[in-house]
Amino acid sequence: MHKKEIAIKKGSGAIITISVDTSVSSGKIAKTVFEIPGVKRVFEVSGAHDITAIISAPDNQGINEIVDKIRGIFGITNTDTMIVLNDISRK
Repeated sequence: MHKKEIAIKKGSGAIITISVDTSVSSGKIAKTVFEIPGVKRVFEVSGAHDITAIISAPDNQGINEIVDKIRGIFGITNTDTMIVLNDISRK
């Protein structure tokens, strides 16, 4: 039986869902969000929100700074941030 390697990550992480004004291109906003340091992945999604991003920082203060930058982007109407409590992933 092989052991699966589990990565233990340090620092803080969050998943943020983003709603975009219908008069603005969600693709352009997604690209703008991705340019912010600390943003690791960005997805355009269907459903209640338009964009989902995975962000990381050394601590929750850093997460808050990234979220503030995202909220400052023109065309974003709402965000919902979920702090990651435990990250279980493969290497």
